[in-house]
Amino acid sequence: MTNRVETGHRRRPGRNSPSLRLLFAAMPLLLPLFGCPPQTGQITDTPPPSVAEPRELSEIVQAVNDNAERLTQALWSNSVHVTARFLDRKGKEHIYTFDGSLLFKRPRYLRMDLRHGLGTPVMQVGSNDEFYWCWIEPEMEQMWWGRHVYAGKSCVKSVTVRPEQMVAALGIGGLPPVDDDLIGPLRSFGREFDILYYAAPDDEHGRRFVRQYYIDRAPPHQIRLIAFLDRFGRKEMTAYLDDYKPAWEGGPWVAHAVSIFWPKDESKFTITMDRAAGRSEDQVSDKAFLLPTPEQLPAAVRRNVEQLDADCDRLDRLRLEANETGLGDGTPTDTDGPASDADDAATNVDDDANDDAQSDDGRPIE
Repeated sequence: MTNRVETGHRRRPGRNSPSLRLLFAAMPLLLPLFGCPPQTGQITDTPPPSVAEPRELSEIVQAVNDNAERLTQALWSNSVHVTARFLDRKGKEHIYTFDGSLLFKRPRYLRMDLRHGLGTPVMQVGSNDEFYWCWIEPEMEQMWWGRHVYAGKSCVKSVTVRPEQMVAALGIGGLPPVDDDLIGPLRSFGREFDILYYAAPDDEHGRRFVRQYYIDRAPPHQIRLIAFLDRFGRKEMTAYLDDYKPAWEGGPWVAHAVSIFWPKDESKFTITMDRAAGRSEDQVSDKAFLLPTPEQLPAAVRRNVEQLDADCDRLDRLRLEANETGLGDGTPTDTDGPASDADDAATNVDDDANDDAQSDDGRPIE
């Protein structure tokens, strides 16, 4: 009797084995599922080529800021169309369609008056060097305002429509200035865009990324997407800029379509401009960018005015008092609200500021 030795190797099937014949017969059916093998020398994990050659970081920044520098006049449009969807704090949805006007002057002076047809304004978004604000009359009947110096701080209340973000979202003022509160940019490379990151101080982690700018690598090399990031690095607002055209002959490139999105509550604000033009200093009233007084607001809005950064005011005031007396650590103990509410903050604004800021057809006047 012959002993069988186990070698650990199985016998290979012959060419005429039933299993191989079945596999070969099924090959025409299997190839469409798995695809053809790569050609000799082909590297399958190579990313697609970029639409343009990479540029130095300094070139990217200079192209955007040089374009903004060409905004030597105020930007004016009386052909603005807005569609918006907001959720209020109770979760109720509000949908709007407005027409109106936009006036912008560097670095962050903004006045947007929106109305139904030819009626009086029912929504306004504004900003000057110190304050930002937004009020909406239909359904929401509310005004929010705050100070730029506190923007992005944890003591600022959350609200859907962030006017200070909307100023940046237009992309007209160029890239943000770098100072002690904002450092950058750092750059990463994308196929169609150069992505710039900006960081800000963070009490818990030292620094954190707060903004992203996607810059088109194709001409005119301008901002295509802006994202504001929360403290977890999530996008709290994105703005997509499209339809770039010169604002006027020889003027800066300006996006004539801007779509703003707040992912947290899926609110949207879309702006389109049919045309834009420049306005010299003597054509723009100094009162156009003043924070409105309560008397200038619609009656329904006047009853519901909220300062978003009142807690920041209170903390700063208590810290100052503690430093002056040498007592305490600045922990808030009062409940009377900030030293200045909406009435006090606007006492230096003429009562007829909004009336004088524009003519009957919405144009800025002297």
